Amino acid sequence: MFQSSSISSSQSELDRLARQAVDLGHNVVMVHACVDMLDSVMEHQVALVEDAQKAAERISDANNSVRKAAENVGHSVRDTLETVGDSATRIRTTLGKSQTIAEWVQTLDATMTTITQTLAEMSSRANAIGNIAQQVNMLAINARIEAARSGDAGRGFAVVAQEIDRLSHQTAETTEGITVSIGDLTGSISRLRQDSGVIAKAASQTLTDNTAIDDALGQIIEKVTRSEGSVSEIMTKAADVDAANSSFMPVFSTVKNGISQTAEHLHEARQQLGVVVDISESMVQKTVEMGGASDDAQMIELVQKTAADMADALEKAVDRGEISIAQLMNFTYQPIPGTAPQQHLAPFTELTDRIFPLFQEAVLQANPGVTFCAAVDRNGYLPTHNRKFSKRQTHDTEWNAAHSRNRRIFNDRVGLGAGKNTKPFLLQIYRRDMGGGEHRMMKDISAPIIVNGRHWGGLRLAYEYQ
Repeated sequence: MFQSSSISSSQSELDRLARQAVDLGHNVVMVHACVDMLDSVMEHQVALVEDAQKAAERISDANNSVRKAAENVGHSVRDTLETVGDSATRIRTTLGKSQTIAEWVQTLDATMTTITQTLAEMSSRANAIGNIAQQVNMLAINARIEAARSGDAGRGFAVVAQEIDRLSHQTAETTEGITVSIGDLTGSISRLRQDSGVIAKAASQTLTDNTAIDDALGQIIEKVTRSEGSVSEIMTKAADVDAANSSFMPVFSTVKNGISQTAEHLHEARQQLGVVVDISESMVQKTVEMGGASDDAQMIELVQKTAADMADALEKAVDRGEISIAQLMNFTYQPIPGTAPQQHLAPFTELTDRIFPLFQEAVLQANPGVTFCAAVDRNGYLPTHNRKFSKRQTHDTEWNAAHSRNRRIFNDRVGLGAGKNTKPFLLQIYRRDMGGGEHRMMKDISAPIIVNGRHWGGLRLAYEYQ
């Protein structure tokens, strides 16, 4: 009686220990999932801080370049301003002389007009003198005639008349020369006046252009002066940016160091929790193997029996020559182009597509609480999934991640654990990514698939943690 009571008590303790081990595994996995998420976030934050620090350094370098460029431009602007100022002074001096010449050219036209008028008057007076000379000549002729009539008494008068006649001829000849000269001079003056008229118009335009040039020079000087002010402002702003960046960079370094240290601690905690998860799973394994009553006993028996049936089906396929054992154990994977997430084909994928659904779909139909039942090879490659997770991929990667899970390699802790396990069974608790940001706590029970004494992989049977 005492022995029976002790055995009953030990069994109760073993059952309780088995359940506590499962609960411990659940809690540890929950914490591990949180730390894992934080670890990923911290790694991302470290990367962001590093990027921000590099960006700040690039800003500092660029700002220094701006300052140097602004200094060079400032020197050039000041030199330009000085050169433009000197040039403006010389140009304005030249413009003043040009204006004086242009004004003199304009007055020259009026002078030419006056000269032309004077020459006309001189020509008129020369003609008058010529007329007088003709009249004198006529008088001289008459005087000579009268002198001839007077005989000896008129000889003296004849001499005078002869001299008057000679004077009239000389006067006429001189007057004619003057008239010709005045005509030539008038022609030259006329042509000069025409040329001076053209020059006068050009001079008038020169005066207008001089005013425009003077205005343009003023504008150039004004714009160069404003440019100098703008360059000075740029240099001031660049100095402000440099000062702000200099005070900001130490903050970046402090933040980066703090985040990096936190990330390191989280990474260490994640690794340590991974060890704790393995220990908790080992405790569950041991307590169940020792006979502890587990809520998962029925599922353990189901996955073991189904795995054995699938192994038998593979052995028969090898015996029938549908595939060689070498092909079945050939774990090389050919990526399927254009798939995201990436899918693969293996030498045995076509065979598993024919054989595995018969067993896997039967488990789902008989056990509505099972989320999925699918075999993976020793590397976590899942060639043939349940039909509900074997949809044709679309252009939506998130949708594919949730609904196109066949032909993918699940080499995470749970996937590899199930594929590499050679013990009678393996119970794992994990947080399953359902796609679209959704996660569920799952129990994953697996049993090895042994074909002709060789370990091919394992059958995974997963259901939500209750």
